[in-house]
Amino acid sequence: MPEEKSKIEEKYKQATEPVKFNEDEMKSVKDLKQTYGSIQVQFGQAAITKIKLEEEIDGLNKYADELKTQFLETQKKEGSFLDSIKEKYGDGELNPETGIFTPVD
Repeated sequence: MPEEKSKIEEKYKQATEPVKFNEDEMKSVKDLKQTYGSIQVQFGQAAITKIKLEEEIDGLNKYADELKTQFLETQKKEGSFLDSIKEKYGDGELNPETGIFTPVD
């Protein structure tokens, strides 16, 4: 039993006394710290890039909405123009290169 008690005392002493890490252990600690630091910087860069891309996407969406509105307005203008031409000349076909309108019976 005394031998068991001394082993327990030794383990307790080891667990409660400060221990100095060796060079390899300290190198591992330093490498891990540097890796974590690098990852944190990269996370930050990725987050900033994501914000910028989201802003670009928002801008593109707004631009696409404006173009859609212009497209729909142009369709309305085209419809009104065709209605007025049809009323003036009747049914027919226009050659846009020559400007000649050919009536259709």
